[in-house]
Amino acid sequence: MEIEKIYEKLSRDVPENLQIHFQVASQSTMTEIKPYTAPVLLLADQQTQAHGRFSRPFFTVAGGGIYFSLKISDIESGTFPTIITAVALCQTIEKLTTAKPMIKWVNDLYLQQKKLAGILATRVISSADVYETIIGVGLNFNIPENLFPETLVQQATSLFSGNPVVSQETFIATFLNYFFANLKKDSKEILTFYKSRSFVLGREVSFQQNQKTYIGYARDIMPDGALLVELANHEKIILHSGEISLKTW
Repeated sequence: MEIEKIYEKLSRDVPENLQIHFQVASQSTMTEIKPYTAPVLLLADQQTQAHGRFSRPFFTVAGGGIYFSLKISDIESGTFPTIITAVALCQTIEKLTTAKPMIKWVNDLYLQQKKLAGILATRVISSADVYETIIGVGLNFNIPENLFPETLVQQATSLFSGNPVVSQETFIATFLNYFFANLKKDSKEILTFYKSRSFVLGREVSFQQNQKTYIGYARDIMPDGALLVELANHEKIILHSGEISLKTW
């Protein structure tokens, strides 16, 4: 990873004081970025203890994925950081490749019905008692199918498989350009894009709440990122977090 090549491609939307650091190996960039001062991007060639939501382990391959955490001042735009990140990732992929990723609420990117990337966001309090946001991204960039474990080969995919048409540095720089540009946009515009890439809206989904399973249709994504689900009895439930499953693809 050549950090200078990332800096060379950054637009004026990216803060001039953005720090970029790279580690060959990291247990978890989400943890190791905490001492740094925002804005900062921490990249790793591999993560040995990467995890997603609910502390689930995240499969990584040295040199095969794009793994990073981005720490910024707390977002005040009213748009969830996972939504802004998902939109920026879609924009990046669509600009640099012919792939058309889709978004599964609230934090996963899919390609041809297989998981391509995961997003995790959390708020922290800095040493100066200021709220900051840490966004972690794990994206399968160039991982041949035979390297995926048997348990994942039918569930996960990679953007490339042996012959990437763009470098990781170009991908990361393009993502940063979109991400920071999106921060300046009206949240309605970002949400509209997010909805247009959602493969959940209008579909039958199931979820658990208070140890009970519910089935309904995903009707809308609210301005705060919550998912509106309508049950068979027309009762509407708003999900602010949790996990949903599609009944059929």
